[in-house]
Amino acid sequence: PTIVLPYLIDSNSFDGSRISTYHRSFQDLRWFGLHIGASFWTMAGFIILNYGVGSYWLGQGLNRCFHNPKATLINKQQSYWLTASLQAVILGFALNPQVKNWRGYTHGLEDNSQMLLVFNLVLFLALIAALSPHRQTLQDWARYRHQDRTFRKKGGVIADLIWGDKSPAVVAVAINCAIASAMLLPWILIWPANEYKIPALFALLLNSSIIMIYATVAQLMLLMKAKKRAAGAVITVGGLILLPPILFSIGSMDPYETPALWLFSAFHWTSLQHATASSVFLAIIGQSLALTLLNVQLGRQLRQAGESTTKALLSGKTQLPVTAD
Repeated sequence: PTIVLPYLIDSNSFDGSRISTYHRSFQDLRWFGLHIGASFWTMAGFIILNYGVGSYWLGQGLNRCFHNPKATLINKQQSYWLTASLQAVILGFALNPQVKNWRGYTHGLEDNSQMLLVFNLVLFLALIAALSPHRQTLQDWARYRHQDRTFRKKGGVIADLIWGDKSPAVVAVAINCAIASAMLLPWILIWPANEYKIPALFALLLNSSIIMIYATVAQLMLLMKAKKRAAGAVITVGGLILLPPILFSIGSMDPYETPALWLFSAFHWTSLQHATASSVFLAIIGQSLALTLLNVQLGRQLRQAGESTTKALLSGKTQLPVTAD
């Protein structure tokens, strides 16, 4: 109702002085330069279009889980299209920042890029939950890869990590990060001021790397033998996101005075303007090292799961039945 109200007032020549600026701001809404807030019909059409896109993706997930309750919510190919479509929608709004009198256009672009990073963090957390298979599925995949000699002829591990539903989700999350970064990178590169452009590029890189760390940690947690694996993954990833800023706040370490520490958190973009180049590169190296070690551990556990399951099956087949005389 708050979106429609200004249009009704304007069309009926009522006094609109009591309508807040927030409600009026929808009339200034632009998407890729198109003034969609200029009229009620364009605004309504855009809202219906977005509802249609959202309903389509929701229907895809429900339909997939209806036929196979143990399957992931969406497959990896669908996740790539989902990421691309959502990036296109949100990027269209980011191109037109709401510039105030005391802030410049480039500063408005920086604010929009930070909101995009928060949006992408939420999006990729949802994708991690939707794409990550659980322990039994991973064991079956690891055993199949270990046993089937024709696996490489069918495309090999790389193809299965990109497209396969039962393989770990880390590579798929990396591809989704690459899709999002590829769509945002040209927009950042055409910014007029380098003082905002360079931190935005580093923020994009750090955001992708920390999302990859969360994806690997979640997949490791789902591979555990514990019964509450999903809850453990949620708590662990949630702790990695929320605990650092909470601890920094308790220790009175704000992003302006201790920016190096904040670079290792999910809210690294708050400190990039105040961080030195050496601390930024140190954060990139540290996150890359952590990501490498986590993926080495994930690969080791998957290999052990495949070998142990194969040995258990082979030993079960070789046991002879005992018959009574």
